[in-house]
Amino acid sequence: MPAKITAAPAVSNPQAVEEVWRQLGSVTDPELDEPLPDLGFIQSVEVDSHNDVRVTFKLPTYWCAANFAFMMAHDIRARIEELGWVRRATVELVDHFCGNEINRGVADRDSFTAAFPGEATGDLDDLRRLFQAKAFMRRQAYILRYLMTKEFTAAELVGFSASELAALDITDDAGRRMRDHYLAARREIAARLRSDLAFVRPNGQPLTAETLPDYLRELRGISANIEFNVAMCSSLLRARLR
Repeated sequence: MPAKITAAPAVSNPQAVEEVWRQLGSVTDPELDEPLPDLGFIQSVEVDSHNDVRVTFKLPTYWCAANFAFMMAHDIRARIEELGWVRRATVELVDHFCGNEINRGVADRDSFTAAFPGEATGDLDDLRRLFQAKAFMRRQAYILRYLMTKEFTAAELVGFSASELAALDITDDAGRRMRDHYLAARREIAARLRSDLAFVRPNGQPLTAETLPDYLRELRGISANIEFNVAMCSSLLRARLR
């Protein structure tokens, strides 16, 4: 995992910088479902004496998709602005073919289509929903595999409610992280699930003990594809930063 790049010099408040880094830990690459700091995408965090925050980030290639980049820039600004002490948040995507348009659009609080007039069609809501569903399934695969190693049966797993999963006594840190990580993704799409069951398909369709094995194979394919993309993007970024 790439190390975080330290904040630029002349920062007035190191504690404030650390708070910003923690907020950025909740911003994920929409396609990779990994936090931007862990991926090494965040290049610098600066906080001046007026509590103005500037974050710069860089993507694995100059040609990374503009819609993905816009979503990340938007989410970076939104998470920073959740900190009550922040006066102004500036996000700068560097060395990207659409960097100027994205930086200006996010600063002006434009939609994606407004940032690219005459070029982009539709908003990013459908794309975000797609990636939320994939993140839900990827994290679901991890926690289901973990629980099966603890000898929970298929019948028990498909009968768990979300509240029962949240209250489950998981004794090791890795298991608790997987459970909490999954429940966070589940909350993102809870309105679409229309179910209290912990483990369902992204469209809310219930699982049964008989259908669970086939569903797990489907989840493994999605997880493998995301893991491959994570490895590829990490490798590309390391080469780019040399």
